[in-house]
Amino acid sequence: MYEIGFEEYLYGEGVCVVEWGDMVEELLPKNKIYIYIKKLEDNEREIQIKGLEGEI
Repeated sequence: MYEIGFEEYLYGEGVCVVEWGDMVEELLPKNKIYIYIKKLEDNEREIQIKGLEGEI
């Protein structure tokens, strides 16, 4: 992660989305938001958002 310059992404301005963030959890900032997307059927998804203030 250090070799690809992840710090510029995570601690720069704007928003950074990390897929499979659980694999680098120890490197992520404390103020993060989790977005979980679960496929229910062909055109249906369940989206759960958890963040600084709990669940949305």
